[in-house]
Amino acid sequence: MPKDRVDIPKSTQEAVLKEYSHSCAICGARDPQLHHIDENPSNNAPLNLIPLCPNHHLNGQHRLHYAIPASRLLLFRIHKHTGILAPQFTPLFNRMLFMEDIPDEAQAYKLVETGEDLCELVNAHVMGNFYAKQLRKTLPFRGTPNNWPNPDDSYNEAFEQESKEIDKEYLEELRQVRTKIQSIVVELLWYQPWASPPFSSSVI
Repeated sequence: MPKDRVDIPKSTQEAVLKEYSHSCAICGARDPQLHHIDENPSNNAPLNLIPLCPNHHLNGQHRLHYAIPASRLLLFRIHKHTGILAPQFTPLFNRMLFMEDIPDEAQAYKLVETGEDLCELVNAHVMGNFYAKQLRKTLPFRGTPNNWPNPDDSYNEAFEQESKEIDKEYLEELRQVRTKIQSIVVELLWYQPWASPPFSSSVI
């Protein structure tokens, strides 16, 4: 159901536009419009607002097949590195999605495998060895403990309870470190030749 539009307070408008030197966050064009990242026109929190030129706003975010996913645009809003929007970043971004909206019934051993997949992909980039090590230090349950319940074992009530406890603990820890993991991956972009900011801006 569409949300009712709430006018953006003038002070908020000015603060966000000043943060980006009154330029489009993506291309640097002047006199941008403010876009609500989550598409909720009543959510005027500064981090939900990003200045976009009419091309990136109306012909981009408001056209389904051209829109940048809200979670990716928010990551760009937070870190302000245009490499986040580059096509080459897509494999890295996709491998970070396992931390988005983690269902309570998620199984820890599967998420551990996905986290390791992210580490291996990071390791394939320039300076990747360093940042993969940082990720492995940050991700909870590095490796799979030998005493973890085996998902291939036949039904066992004790094992099932133990598995649920491990899953719950892992999910809580993963949610706590999600922001740090994203920051590590974004910092990696500064060393990638394809991730150089496309225009000069004081916010990059």
